Amino acid sequence: MNFTSSSSMLSSLNFGKKTERVSLDFVLLSTSKVLSTKIICKVCRSSNPIISELCEECANSLPSAAEKLEILLKRVKVAKKKNIEIDATTECDICGVENPMDAVICADEDCAEEMTRLSDEDKLVKLVEAFKRLLFTNA
Repeated sequence: MNFTSSSSMLSSLNFGKKTERVSLDFVLLSTSKVLSTKIICKVCRSSNPIISELCEECANSLPSAAEKLEILLKRVKVAKKKNIEIDATTECDICGVENPMDAVICADEDCAEEMTRLSDEDKLVKLVEAFKRLLFTNA
């Protein structure tokens, strides 16, 4: 699904043989949770940026970077099912081929070198940037 650059523009969605036109605002609203880079505090239920370590409302600890990364990667999978592509890859330092973030060995069979290991924090930041690029490019 390609989003247009203006929220007032109309986008066509195909449902079998029937084509319906819906506003981009509706499309973004219906996918807003999956495209969110927010996390809910388990203590006070307030919304926080996913890269925060502490809740902005109650100052309790938020989940670890590994847990938050898992949440975002699940959102990437759900987005993909909705035909929304979010770049969840990292580039091989040797050959430049894009690989899944969790790849240990480069997917390019001519290269097949060990991938540079990114920390969960670095992966989280990279994914948040990919989400923001998608939202700002299509806003």
